[in-house]
Amino acid sequence: MRSIIAISIIGTSIINTSPNLVPEIQTNEIQQTFVTQTESTIALKENYTFETQELGEIKGNLESFKAVEEEKYRIALEEEAKRKAEEEARRAQEIALREQLIAEENARIAAQQAAAKVAASQISIPTGGDIKGQAYNLIKSLGYSDQDWAAIDFIINKESTWNPNAVNSSSGACGLAQALPCTSAKFGAHQDYKTNWQSQIRWFLDYVNARYGSPAGAYDFWIVNRWY
Repeated sequence: MRSIIAISIIGTSIINTSPNLVPEIQTNEIQQTFVTQTESTIALKENYTFETQELGEIKGNLESFKAVEEEKYRIALEEEAKRKAEEEARRAQEIALREQLIAEENARIAAQQAAAKVAASQISIPTGGDIKGQAYNLIKSLGYSDQDWAAIDFIINKESTWNPNAVNSSSGACGLAQALPCTSAKFGAHQDYKTNWQSQIRWFLDYVNARYGSPAGAYDFWIVNRWY
């Protein structure tokens, strides 16, 4: 055996200088390193393969989620469009119905006014000495026309049937013109309204001229509303 063994007087260390032993140790180290590196490479490959599969699954999940959300959005758009269409149809129907009602009301008013004008054109001039005949003479003396008289006659006849003592049982309106309220504050310059039919006529004329511009204006309002 080609070995030189030296025994130290100081210690017990043994130095092995065999030429065959050193290469064996280096070879084993290289092999071990190679094995370790190989194992690391395999581990990395396995990890890479796992991560690649995991990323693929994540990508697939994201694509599925995107498809679901896009479908939800499409459905929402369709529902919104349907709602808007229904709302527009409802509004159009309401507008059409409103226009129809307005047209019917305008036609009714026009018919009433036409009928009233026909009636007013057939002016009845009182000739007797009763309150109505005297009222006509008063109206004429104040400068009103027969057309004005027709409007005055129509309203007062509807309100009180030419009864200066008429009192509305529910509202308390009184006199030929049915003044409301039937109080001195309402009568203004005509404080003897309750006892003087001429004051009632004058109060009526002041009222309709101030509020409607003329007896004819009051007449047109009464035709539509049944009061003035």
